[in-house]
Amino acid sequence: MKFHLKSFIAGFIVAYVAGVVSIVVLLYFVNDDNISLFQERKLPSGRMIKVISFNLAWGSDHDTRMKNEDCFALEYVSSAPDLDTLAKNQETLEVFEMIRLLSEMWKLDKAVISVFPFPKRKGAYDIYSFQHNSDGTWTFDRRTAKVHVND
Repeated sequence: MKFHLKSFIAGFIVAYVAGVVSIVVLLYFVNDDNISLFQERKLPSGRMIKVISFNLAWGSDHDTRMKNEDCFALEYVSSAPDLDTLAKNQETLEVFEMIRLLSEMWKLDKAVISVFPFPKRKGAYDIYSFQHNSDGTWTFDRRTAKVHVND
């Protein structure tokens, strides 16, 4: 078997270039500025929102299972980033109606909706915690939270 230095060097260069190109392509597609996963939904009011996450969230704290904390958790981008509190509450109630029946079918007494002003999860956002009361009505509490990791 003959060793050809030219072939070895050419193979090394091709492998190196292929590796660099692969890393660049990977980093391009991992960058969250280039990919925005959402599903647009039209509310009964005519507003358009972007649902960015919808999950069945198990209630647990470390190794402790809290079945009464199970809920559906939805995250969406508001139709307008500068909505006042009353308008945002109304919009969130419309969004909640999309998951209310599902929560009741699963016999879950809680639901959580997070409202972001922009598709990129950054800065302040609102969390609405819905509670199913014994009389069949739903009530909510609203609080403001902040994403610190990318701020």
